[in-house]
Amino acid sequence: ARLPVLWAKAVVFAATVFTVMLATSVVTFAAAQAFLHDTDQAASFTDPGILRALAGNAGALTLMGLLALGLGALLRSVPGAIGAFIGGVMILPEILGMLPYDAVERAIRYFPTQAAGALGSATPIPGTISPGPALLALSLWAGTTLAAAALTLKRRDV
Repeated sequence: ARLPVLWAKAVVFAATVFTVMLATSVVTFAAAQAFLHDTDQAASFTDPGILRALAGNAGALTLMGLLALGLGALLRSVPGAIGAFIGGVMILPEILGMLPYDAVERAIRYFPTQAAGALGSATPIPGTISPGPALLALSLWAGTTLAAAALTLKRRDV
């Protein structure tokens, strides 16, 4: 019965990574503002969208990690999971983006890296989806991958 182990890994991973990434985002933002305070890039925690972007960045990286965890459990191969993550999550959207079809361009906005970018931005990025749909899309990618891994683990455990 390895299924409870997968869920435990996912919960511990998500709690740990979200906490560490949120703290890192806040500290990094504060440190960067010490250098940017006299520029047009200056911002503060009270500016619109900043806190949401910091939390969104932590959430996006956590969900990307859960997607990778799901790939690892699904493929049962570290090199295979790394290859699938890099190829499917990072390279495939770039290749598809070269296709001259509007439907493909619209669909790519919901791919993990583009959704993560939309979640971690304090202001809207042209050509991306808004943070709500981005969070939903990224959650569905991670959840679907973990669900497929769970089904595969359940079938393998006889």
